[in-house]
Amino acid sequence: QNQLQHEEEIEQLKKTQEQNQLQHEGEIEQLKKTQEQNHLQHKQEIEQLKKTQEQSQLQHEEEIEQLKKTQEQNQLQHEQEIEQLKKTQYQNQLQAATRAATNVLNPKRTNVEILRTNTNVLNFFPSCT
Repeated sequence: QNQLQHEEEIEQLKKTQEQNQLQHEGEIEQLKKTQEQNHLQHKQEIEQLKKTQEQSQLQHEEEIEQLKKTQEQNQLQHEQEIEQLKKTQYQNQLQAATRAATNVLNPKRTNVEILRTNTNVLNFFPSCT
């Protein structure tokens, strides 16, 4: 009877061991699948991060190019404004000198006569207008 009981216990232990083995194999398979899924998910996340980084890089490069163009345009505009101011300043100086000379030479002239003389002088120097 002890022999029979031991054999039954051994059989039961074998069945339990088989079940444990199957359960462990199932758990191992599940862990492998989970690990694969995690790996794929991480791979996708890395790819998405790379794409986002590339897009940000391109966007920054475009913004830098736009800023450079704006800076160049501003520089040109400022240079043109400076040139215009120089021309205006020269015209003003020429007009003032002409008026002063005219008034010194003939202080009795009327304003209309002085303006005519100034206009004639300016027409004589077309680069100043």
